[in-house]
Amino acid sequence: MNTLDMMLLMEDEVVEPVEPQEWYLTSDILESNVIGVWQPKGAIDLATSYNSLVGSKVLTTTSAPTWNSTDGWIFDGLTQYLSMDITPTVDTTVIIRYTISLLGQKSFFGGASADWVMFAIYLAEPEYTGQMGSSQSVVEEAPPLNGVIALNANGIYLNGTLKGIYDQPVTFTNTVNPLWIGGVYSPYSLYSTEEYAVEMIQAISLYNNKLSATQIASISAKMTLL
Repeated sequence: MNTLDMMLLMEDEVVEPVEPQEWYLTSDILESNVIGVWQPKGAIDLATSYNSLVGSKVLTTTSAPTWNSTDGWIFDGLTQYLSMDITPTVDTTVIIRYTISLLGQKSFFGGASADWVMFAIYLAEPEYTGQMGSSQSVVEEAPPLNGVIALNANGIYLNGTLKGIYDQPVTFTNTVNPLWIGGVYSPYSLYSTEEYAVEMIQAISLYNNKLSATQIASISAKMTLL
């Protein structure tokens, strides 16, 4: 085959476009691993932002946050929250891109059962905490005003780096449901049943498996670029 024939053959070849990978996936995290993904930053409007980008999960509320396409959901710390009908297990991973305006103001995500079994993240000066089941991971430093926080049975991560491990092995002995964004719902009788956050949320993703440190670092880096 001469050079001209080769050039003509190359012109006839159809090159299939490569689909860009969604930010919440990696080469070894598939859509089947995703419970739900929400990206209020850049959404069309508040109502649309309640719909998961994967599957059919829809957030609900009786006191909606405000919203804009730059900051995402904006919670006032008084009554606003979003609720997800998701029951976490020992395998669940959550990753959240957040902004808090002032250190010392508590920021929350999660829920608790009647006997204080939890799946929750607390951001507040002078420390931040992750809790799964009855196990707690406390990082004794102030969280940054914005970043990507992640939680699973390995511990609590900040901007893709493992920052704290648990004080005991993680187990679940009771159902934790619902989970709140912008607060923590708890029927535990010794505490208020509802706690609210002053925070902004740009994106959140939940997975049905315990992501590795490498996977969390990859998703966190991509979340930062949203």
